[in-house]
Amino acid sequence: MVATCFIVLNFILITVFAQKTPHFYEDRSVLVSLLDWKFNDIANECENFLGPNGYGGVQISPVTENAILEGRPWYERYQPVSYNIITRSGNEKQFKDMVQRCNDAKVRVYVELVLNHMAAGEEIFGTGGSKANGEILMYPAVKFNASDFHKKCQIEDFSNPEQIRNCRIRESPDLNQGQAFVQNSQMEVMNKLIEYGVAGFLISSAEYMEPAHLKEIISKVSNLNENFDFPEGSRPFMMFEVIDYGNGAVSRNEYTELGVVTEYRYTRDVSNAFQTDRTLHSLLGLGPKHGYLPSEDAVVFVHAIDGKRAESHKILDFNNDQLRYQMAMAFMLAYPYGIPTIISSFKFDSPNQGPPADDQGEILSPEFNAEGQCTNGWTCEHRLPIVQHMIKFRKMVGNSSLNNWADNGKNQIAFCRGKDGFIAFHNEPNGSFKTSIPVCLPEGVYYDIFTSNIEDLEGAKLIIVNDSKKAKIEIKSEDGYRMIAFHTGSRVNGATDFKKSSAEINEEIEEELEELEELIKEIEDEYSE
Repeated sequence: MVATCFIVLNFILITVFAQKTPHFYEDRSVLVSLLDWKFNDIANECENFLGPNGYGGVQISPVTENAILEGRPWYERYQPVSYNIITRSGNEKQFKDMVQRCNDAKVRVYVELVLNHMAAGEEIFGTGGSKANGEILMYPAVKFNASDFHKKCQIEDFSNPEQIRNCRIRESPDLNQGQAFVQNSQMEVMNKLIEYGVAGFLISSAEYMEPAHLKEIISKVSNLNENFDFPEGSRPFMMFEVIDYGNGAVSRNEYTELGVVTEYRYTRDVSNAFQTDRTLHSLLGLGPKHGYLPSEDAVVFVHAIDGKRAESHKILDFNNDQLRYQMAMAFMLAYPYGIPTIISSFKFDSPNQGPPADDQGEILSPEFNAEGQCTNGWTCEHRLPIVQHMIKFRKMVGNSSLNNWADNGKNQIAFCRGKDGFIAFHNEPNGSFKTSIPVCLPEGVYYDIFTSNIEDLEGAKLIIVNDSKKAKIEIKSEDGYRMIAFHTGSRVNGATDFKKSSAEINEEIEEELEELEELIKEIEDEYSE
């Protein structure tokens, strides 16, 4: 009996761990969410940019048929009419082709799923031509009727978990995942997507569903398709969207048994720190000590599509503060916590605005300028040079631990990743971050990855590391990027014009320390008077 219990427990633990494995190809660790891109454009991006630049996977917007809403707002994707694969992004054939091409480019595909509810409204027309009636709960294309839904009620008390999980988000009819037919219908669409080669799923609005019901659905889902280079017995990578800031009736901890969970506290705290509502110093020890999930249970991002549009949430966004947004992105990619996701979005003038589209409502393909950045309404944060540099940084540092954290108690911080990488941030409005500091890397000359490259060192910002693994750095408030980063891959080999002896470097450091001591003495004398 004891042996049997041990075997069952061991199987459960293996299954849970497997559902937290993203199945990235080697040396890849970053997700990108291409919001509302068309399937063919995603495939092209996998081949031309994501694969060559080291992205591990692409998360895509819901692919199942949704209601056509007036004005085509971004949230119409979250109003399902059926589980047929057809949206403004494309049809089932185009989806299947996209998944194949992305896998061939070594970029895994993860699909966002809306399982909690169906579209609201009396006369509903879907993107694939299906019709439905939310008033009488008839969805013929997926064969749902009134018996498949919870009773009609609105969530009025967000301190009541039963209401949250059994009543409606706004007017959207709430599916009863306890029903076998609902479970099987949702399992079937997941299995179809797995057959086509996806690596996993993001379950939208998971906090509105019972974890036990989700567990039952996922347990019925097939292993990943071995034809797409997944090892035998691989389970789909499961991500759960749970908006939990620590004071709600539903906890993200209830879902970690099933997979990884969105850590919204991280998003809030990083945004606040770089917008100087808090300090960068407050990010010291970011992780479970701050009340977060363990790193292996967390998915993190600087902003989410709903958060960036909510006026009540002061979330950093490329549209409202490009400098600090890029600094926050660099921090996320440098700091070893969770699975980082780059949310790649589009410009908007109103909170509900959908993706760039023509007069007929057809989504526009992104266009690119000479620098490879997106135009015609797409912001393409994943193509920003800083992000590209930091993905290479992550590849160089691998799983190295964070060490040698240093800060000024306010908005200047620096840290190492093992012996492989160093990064520093200066987020003060004035002055500079000028110091001699341990940088952990071997002695040598390195170039700053944000402002220089090995092909063109003329005018490069170079960092000289002495035999004590110390270097002199300077970041000015007026610099285009208020950051410096370098790693073992940005070492300048054979660039003798830039080298100095260890004695010369140590002498410079000693001189700076003497100057600092004199300045401190002057300040003390001034105050003593």
